[in-house]
Amino acid sequence: MFSLQNYYRSSNEIKNIMTQKKLKSIVESNLYLPREEIERKFGKPNTKSGEYISFFEEHSCFGLLKNEIGFIFDKNIAVDIFLTQYLIGIDCRTIFYYKNSFPEYKTFYTL
Repeated sequence: MFSLQNYYRSSNEIKNIMTQKKLKSIVESNLYLPREEIERKFGKPNTKSGEYISFFEEHSCFGLLKNEIGFIFDKNIAVDIFLTQYLIGIDCRTIFYYKNSFPEYKTFYTL
């Protein structure tokens, strides 16, 4: 039987799977790369960045949606990556990659 709550849950699960796939792709192509190469690929990090962490933004849908990709560095090598999604400037979910754990990708919802 159709219910709005089940529809919302299914829709949210699909979005979460798609976001995990996006993060997986980013992790596979960028984990353990030097900071300089990350900056060549993603551009200049935003102002929240520091010595051990860099944030890069991707905007879509007329500025309503934004992905923020965070790279954590150890000796200028990317050792961890996470993805935060924003809707109208409000963070909705953050997905973290956990090497050698199950599940590898964990989602934390903030809305």
